[in-house]
Parts: sequence; structure tokens; C-alpha cells
Amino acid sequence: MVLGVDYDALVKGPCLARSKLFIPLGPRRYNGYTLAQMTRMVVFVCEHGAAKSVIAAAWFRRMAADARLDLRATARGTAPSGELAAVAVAGLLRDGIRPEEVVPERLGFQDLAEAWRVVGFAPEVTADAAPDAEFELWTVPPVSDGYEAARDVIVRKLTTLLDDAQTTIGHAAAVSDAD
Repeated sequence: MVLGVDYDALVKGPCLARSKLFIPLGPRRYNGYTLAQMTRMVVFVCEHGAAKSVIAAAWFRRMAADARLDLRATARGTAPSGELAAVAVAGLLRDGIRPEEVVPERLGFQDLAEAWRVVGFAPEVTADAAPDAEFELWTVPPVSDGYEAARDVIVRKLTTLLDDAQTTIGHAAAVSDAD
């Protein structure tokens, strides 16, 4: 079990998960791009999938749209709670952002398979979980200690992440004026 994901339960067949046959030896390429580059998905993962990952995904979507970048984000948890953190939702709404997430969702194999980048907020989130994705572990103050402090750290880190996306993924991420 990695990141709270039970691969035996996700992969059909008695020995596929244990033999790790489902993990590619390297990134698969389609027309020169990896699946992660084509989906341009950033997966934000915190323990409960209710606060830090939700704030990061919501702000990432806002900042990517403002920069006219065709990038997606999702929030996941390794041990999801039953509902989003009220302090996170209230802070986002004050900032004029409505989170797309309705309830916290568990991190799954498909999330990792589609990820261009995985950003973890919890020590149990490791790079081993998504061998084809780039990985970062961010230290952010607890949202329960104050939404604004956590948001400010997240937004600073997102600025760097979006700059990196433009460089790494390049013009494929830019939304054309014809769209």
C-alpha cells in the first residue's frame, strides 16, 4: 500500500499488483508526449483531502486560467475526511473562489497515472507513488491555524509551479486565442 492506495484492490487479477507489472518501466509516449504531459494534471494530496489540497487546487485553477494556461488540478486525500474543512471553504469563498470539490476523495491509481505533477502536503506522500510524475513535498502551515497564512504560502509555491509548467510543458499548455 502506497499513499493509502490499495493497489491489489485497484488492479484486477490476483498477482498483477504484487508483481508490479502495472507500473511502466518508463513514461509511455504518444506523439512525443507522455500521458501526464497531455493531461496536464496536477494532483494535490494532503492527509484528509479537505483543506490544503483543496485550497491549492482551487488557487491553481484560478491562477492557470488567469495566465491562460490549459492546466487542470484536483485535490485528493490519503485518508479522506467526511467533508471539506469549513475554514478552507470559507476562506476560498472570501477570496471569490468556489472549490470544485464537494467532498474529499481518496487518492487513486488513476489520479497518479494521469498526473504531470504530484504535490504532497503530508509526509506519507512520497515520490514512489507516481514514478512517471514529477513530485514535490510542500511544507505549509496548518489551515486550522489561519487560512490566510496557509493560502499565502500555497500561492507563492503555485507561482513557481506555474512558471515551471510553462517551461516544462511549454506552448502545449497555453490556450490559443482561437479557443
